[in-house]
This record gives sequence, structure tokens and C-alpha cells, in this order.
Amino acid sequence: METLPERRSALLPEAVRENNKEDQEAQEARAMLTQAIRDILARRREKLIILTQDKTGRLFSVANDLFEACVANAGIVVTEEMRAQRQENKSLTYEPAEIPGLKIVSVRQIDMPSYVRDYDVDFAVIGEDALDGDTEGLEVKRLGVGKSSLFFGVPKESSITCPQDLVGKTIATSYKWALEKYLEDIGIKANIIERAGKVEAAPGIGAADAICDIVETGRSMKENNLRQLPQKIRNFQAVLISKKPKSTGS
Repeated sequence: METLPERRSALLPEAVRENNKEDQEAQEARAMLTQAIRDILARRREKLIILTQDKTGRLFSVANDLFEACVANAGIVVTEEMRAQRQENKSLTYEPAEIPGLKIVSVRQIDMPSYVRDYDVDFAVIGEDALDGDTEGLEVKRLGVGKSSLFFGVPKESSITCPQDLVGKTIATSYKWALEKYLEDIGIKANIIERAGKVEAAPGIGAADAICDIVETGRSMKENNLRQLPQKIRNFQAVLISKKPKSTGS
């Protein structure tokens, strides 16, 4: 039976409901990580492993801010000395002296899902785009930060002005799974070539008619003589992933 809060939620505009859900997930993510830190401080667990990007990664600051907030919520005062130690650490593994048993390990985003799913890793801060649509065995909580969007880009002189003009065209992307779903949803058939990165170069060498890529400022497309189409493909943001709890059965 539908509850009163659920009925009220159903009356809200879809965008508002989605924002509320996103806020709730972000709160749940912070609570999960905060409790894990409290448990290791209280010796209720022996270790805690968190994966993040290294300092050059787009989401390093997002992960660092989340970690500091959760450490503070767990009752540890985050000092400038702690921040300096984190910045000065040259190893891929950072072990803060104030929280024995905690390891923050820098790895590539592409490797995070398998590490969390298959190995003794507790959490990872990763971009939705890097999940590649594969969330099997994972619990995913949106963080409401580290946002970016997926757009089409075409050469400035191209006659392509909208996704419908891409029928039969070749599109280069690193986000094949997201592009395939979008094109299927709008009934467009195109040739997709998957590249590991730097897809902005593809139109210039005749390898593609368009690209599908993450856009934050739009500067990269402009620098590569590309024009961004106004139609947004989808949004991405930072998420906290962990192992999905095993069902206990009846």
C-alpha cells in the first residue's frame, strides 16, 4: 500500500523527485563511509580500504572532500598537518596515522569496479561514466558533485545540427554503452567506433563524422575545431560504490 510520503512525492515534478533522490543517496553515502570510519576507530573492524584517483584525476578533490567530511563526522579533527601529509604523500597508498587500519589507494577508474566487486576493497569514488554501465554486484550511491555531461561534437563546417542528422554517420566515443542506449531511445542508427580517449582527433583525420564525449567547460571541443550540438545525451556525476549486500533469504 502506498504511503502518504510516497503519494506526495509522486505529485512532485520529475526533476524535483530526482534531485530529492540524489540528495538522499548522497546522505546515505556519507553515512556509510562515516560509520565505516567510526567502526575502524572503535576497533570494530580491522581495516578499511578506499579507492580514489590520484592527485591528477578529475575526481581527486571530490573524493578528498568526501573523506575529510566523513572523518570530521566520525569525530576526528582534520588539521592542516593531515592535509599536508596527504598532499605530500608520493605513494599510491596513503595511510593516515590518525586512523590505523585505513588505506586510501590511488588506482585507475576503469579498474575500480572489479577491485570493489572481486577483492577486499570497501569503497571507491568513481565517475558514473567510468562504470561503463556495469553495476552488477555493486551498490551505487550518487554524490551530487563532480558533475559533467555527454554531448555530440561535429566539425565547425559540418552540416550536422541535431542528432537526427547522424543517421548512417560514424561517431567516435569512449562511452559506447551510453551512446548506444541514447541512439536506441531516439531511433537513430549510426556507426559507432570506440576509442580509449582523445576522440576529438577523429573527425580531423577522417575517422568519424562526429564525436560523443564528456563536456565540462567545452574548451577541448573549441580547441579542436569542433562545434558542440545543443542536445544533451546524458548527465554523469561522482558516485560511491561498494559491494552490494548479499540477500539473506527467508
